[in-house]
Amino acid sequence: HPSKALNPRPAVRALAFRPGGDQLAVGLRPWESGFNGTPEPGRLEVWDLLSGQTQRFPLEHQVARDRLGRPLEEIGLLSYSPDGRRLLQGFCVRDGAQAGRTFLREGDSLKVVATLTWHMSSLSDARWTPGGRDAQGLAAVDAAVGLWAGQERRLVLGGTGQGELYLWDQETGESLTSWEGHREGGILACRFLPGGLVLSVGQEVKLWIALGDTFSQIRTTQLGPPGATVL
Repeated sequence: HPSKALNPRPAVRALAFRPGGDQLAVGLRPWESGFNGTPEPGRLEVWDLLSGQTQRFPLEHQVARDRLGRPLEEIGLLSYSPDGRRLLQGFCVRDGAQAGRTFLREGDSLKVVATLTWHMSSLSDARWTPGGRDAQGLAAVDAAVGLWAGQERRLVLGGTGQGELYLWDQETGESLTSWEGHREGGILACRFLPGGLVLSVGQEVKLWIALGDTFSQIRTTQLGPPGATVL
């Protein structure tokens, strides 16, 4: 969650390397700016690792603030599509003030082209189906997971700090389905696996398979003590 006390200078909260490794997307925390300590809402930057140049992008919405004017939300998650054309930008929210907001940006200008709909808490992890928007990159997971929705779709899988799992159409941001993944604790990581499977990790590891218009749990593994190996 965003910290209550603001930093006196910008600090990195989220990172994502663009496929190809030449650019790095950076989400900066809110900070106190100037001599009077004016709260700044944070910022998205893209660092060109070859030229050393930095692009700065304004936030796409009016950030909610507390009674002292401090931002209640900040960029908490960044993730590039496999082809590098789109960037998912998710906000985390302090003290459950409101639902998290997640945007899809596209191209070198990172124009906002879609908003991921219907998720009531902040995303803790997100993954794209292999191949991104490249039709030649369709993998087995697209056929097994994407076709259950009625057509070939490129998907985004998201897990939240409240334990929910979501699937969105990565072109439109439309919510396709959601389900309760972990009742205790949030989701730390989620992945697409070949064969139409979804993996989620929280206080336990769960494996899901697409059935009809929803997902069914087929395996649960309890995490062991520190240093243990889960096979």
